[in-house]
Amino acid sequence: MNEPVAPQEIDCEATYVAPWSRSRTEIVIPERFSAAIGEHLRVNLAETAAKSRAALILGVQGPAGEGKTEMVVRCCAHVGCNVFHLSAAALSGKHEGDARQALLRSILTARRVALTNDRPSVVVLDDLDRGVASLDERTGHTVNSGLLVGALQNLANDTQAASGGMPHARVPIIMTANSLDSLPTSLVRPGRMRILTWQPTWQEKASMALPLFGARTPLECARLRLIVLRYHRRGQPLAFFAQLAHEYVAASAPWPAECTDVLEAAQVFTKATASALAILDFGVLRRLARRLHRAKAQSFLKEGRCHV
Repeated sequence: MNEPVAPQEIDCEATYVAPWSRSRTEIVIPERFSAAIGEHLRVNLAETAAKSRAALILGVQGPAGEGKTEMVVRCCAHVGCNVFHLSAAALSGKHEGDARQALLRSILTARRVALTNDRPSVVVLDDLDRGVASLDERTGHTVNSGLLVGALQNLANDTQAASGGMPHARVPIIMTANSLDSLPTSLVRPGRMRILTWQPTWQEKASMALPLFGARTPLECARLRLIVLRYHRRGQPLAFFAQLAHEYVAASAPWPAECTDVLEAAQVFTKATASALAILDFGVLRRLARRLHRAKAQSFLKEGRCHV
């Protein structure tokens, strides 16, 4: 295996994940999703990529909370890529051109690292439809958005657009979004971007959600799948079940009113986790699921009800 890249070599706004990194908790990724990511990487890194004009950018769109970005990062690292994860916040910037420069610095760093450790690099752009590239009513069209979109289009047209004089190293781009229709049509057109719409089936969601509750008996797995099916049909994303698992464990060790040391309380909570997951109480689990499903964000800023 190649030597890891020294942190001082990562001189850009992106978060770096090394090839085959095990730094994050393992998760189950549906085969349909990992195959789509792998295919995009393969066609871009093959020697015929430049001749066949494979789209440099893969846009992954789908409902919020389904784990799109995390799964993209895991898939790329799992097959031995240097992953440079660039969030929408990192692309915001304070001045005109900041977003474009942040992108190009990340591309240049990804290319340099690929040439250094002889492993391909990929840049992952997170929630681009919520950032400066979006043209929806909340962000509008600015000089910053125009420059960023222009840079992405130039890269899609010519992967040497950000070469900085370095030898060629193709760097595929994968972006995630809840909806790609807020991005300029010139960017999402065929030839520049392939689009993957990720809406997991309830079976795929169950395969990702069940491990959150630890090792379970076949009967417990069947009962958990029924809960997943019930709330999948009600529109709940994968994040709902991650939160449900946390709420279930937290309910087994309520906050001690006499606590004066949060670290001691955390140790008690850690010990309670194992016992809480030893045998699932499905009555408690269903009650928590109903409460979590009903929970909604509210505003208390209406006139006459706001108290300072």
